[in-house]
Amino acid sequence: MVIKKVKKIIRKNLYEYPIYDRLINELELERDTTGGRDINSSIKSKNKINRAVESQVIKNINIDGKINEYKKWKELIDSVLQELRKSDKTKLKVIEYKFFGNVPEDIIADELYISKTTVRTYINDIYFEIGILATFNNLIVKNMFNS
Repeated sequence: MVIKKVKKIIRKNLYEYPIYDRLINELELERDTTGGRDINSSIKSKNKINRAVESQVIKNINIDGKINEYKKWKELIDSVLQELRKSDKTKLKVIEYKFFGNVPEDIIADELYISKTTVRTYINDIYFEIGILATFNNLIVKNMFNS
């Protein structure tokens, strides 16, 4: 059960990888600075926190957390892809076709002249490698599975 959840998290992040920069930019634009002023200066100048500023601060904290998460996932996937560029170009192509091109496994197998079983093996290898790295980088943590 945990393995399926981990695969689901990794699959989601691999499919989102090509649009991470856009997602990060959109979140940065969504961050508000209360009419052009910094939220911290707004709080200091009034010596109190009004509800609108407080809710915007909480929203910005959540946005910053999501931006950091996207950046960590992007960095992790970048490093895995970089390593594959050096060591295993076929596995790299499988990942690019599957997750960035959304190409079905049988077509990937035909295109790369490998078996469908090999395609699945490569995909599972990537799930394993990214899963281990994501766990070490605290992108996948135990409390994600308590439900």
